[in-house]
Amino acid sequence: MKFIAGLLIAASCHAGQMASWYNPRVKGMVCASYEYPRGTRLKVTEVHNGSWVIVTVIERGPNRRLGRTVDLSRTAFLCLDGLELGLAEITIERIK
Repeated sequence: MKFIAGLLIAASCHAGQMASWYNPRVKGMVCASYEYPRGTRLKVTEVHNGSWVIVTVIERGPNRRLGRTVDLSRTAFLCLDGLELGLAEITIERIK
């Protein structure tokens, strides 16, 4: 049920980019992205609370049809926000 609520919030957020977390077996401060090449370091900032994390792109994802820009590891996502909704409105800065 919480995931459905997160999708409804994501659909109403037009200005920002969206992030989610994926695969709890993935360790470290990493993410998946189609928009950035593997090895790119990104500063991901949560829009509503200002918390941020620096992650490295390690693979392709997320599913583009769901409107997310990046899928963060569980560890990285916890640095931004709690896991209640599973989604966060973010901004992204390319570091390298």
